[in-house]
Amino acid sequence: FPNAGSYVGGDIISGILSLGIHKAEAPTVLIDVGTNAEIVVGMKDWLFVGAGAAGPALEGGVLSAGMRAQPGAIYRIEIDPGTHEVKNKTIGDALPAGICGSGVIDLIAELFEKGIIDSMGRFRDTAGVVRTENGPSFVVVRTERATIEVSEREINNFLRSKAAMFTSLHVLLKSLGLGFRDIDRFYIAGALGTGVRVRKAIGIGMLPDIPVEKYIPANNSSLSGAELLLTNGELHKEVEKIRSMITYREMNTDTEFMKEFPDALFLPHLNPDILTNG
Repeated sequence: FPNAGSYVGGDIISGILSLGIHKAEAPTVLIDVGTNAEIVVGMKDWLFVGAGAAGPALEGGVLSAGMRAQPGAIYRIEIDPGTHEVKNKTIGDALPAGICGSGVIDLIAELFEKGIIDSMGRFRDTAGVVRTENGPSFVVVRTERATIEVSEREINNFLRSKAAMFTSLHVLLKSLGLGFRDIDRFYIAGALGTGVRVRKAIGIGMLPDIPVEKYIPANNSSLSGAELLLTNGELHKEVEKIRSMITYREMNTDTEFMKEFPDALFLPHLNPDILTNG
């Protein structure tokens, strides 16, 4: 698969191919989160791609206890509103070894919903919060084998990644004269598409507040596209067509992105109305 920009490799073109975004009758979004966050907005006749470095947070990369989605990774977290006791589920029902992307999103959402952190991601003086050499932290799991916790610094790093992803999406749509409600389908792939509870991601301002049924897990869309190409050599022409349709916008150096980014560092956002209206 050919490249289409600094952060836009063959994986995103493969994803577009597998989902048929280049043939869609209405505006469609694909967010593919891996090492970077790549956002596609398009339909038949046109495709816009924005990309930047927001992905590691969603692969558990901003937490010292972060890990990929594999046995032992915590992927679900619930915090009791009164005692702040943590209940978790792990992949394969194995003993907790760390937290994967969907677990990180659950954790931040639960900490915010239960009033353990404020809108800036700072810990309140409440049950479950401890003082460590890394500053204030919240204990997720403590056993004889392991202690899994999240620090205020790690939460701040996560908020930077979630802000980058949301701002990239908003800026890209706004440049096209589109709002969130104009999107017909919203595909989520990569680390974001693996087991993430969409309502939790909406609650922390990572995804726009649109009807949940518009969100469609795309899992590994790039692999699906590669399989299509391997079984049908004629699709090489389609791949070249997709590449030629793409207009690329690099978000890391975008002035509009820089202007909007600070507001998205808040939970869920400094201007919550933007999550609905776009």
